[in-house]
Amino acid sequence: MSTLAANGEPARPRRSFHDAPSEIGALAERAIGCRRLAMVDVTDEASDVQVEAAFKTLRCDRLDADVAKLHRRYSGSESTLKEIEAAYKLSY
Repeated sequence: MSTLAANGEPARPRRSFHDAPSEIGALAERAIGCRRLAMVDVTDEASDVQVEAAFKTLRCDRLDADVAKLHRRYSGSESTLKEIEAAYKLSY
């Protein structure tokens, strides 16, 4: 998983969302990790296994559903909803 931690970027978003609930910082970290996984060039079975494991660890297949869940949870806070969207957009 060295391609995911090469420059320490996943730690940066949590600081960017320091006033937001902690789960939004965690969402930002997951979004970045999932984006990176989508860009990894799988060249052999070992890298395929590594990417697959990281994909499962980050629950990339659940990212959209988890964003929807956060939207429901924080539906009364417009500022928090904006932070959720900003964190989610890190996956693009």
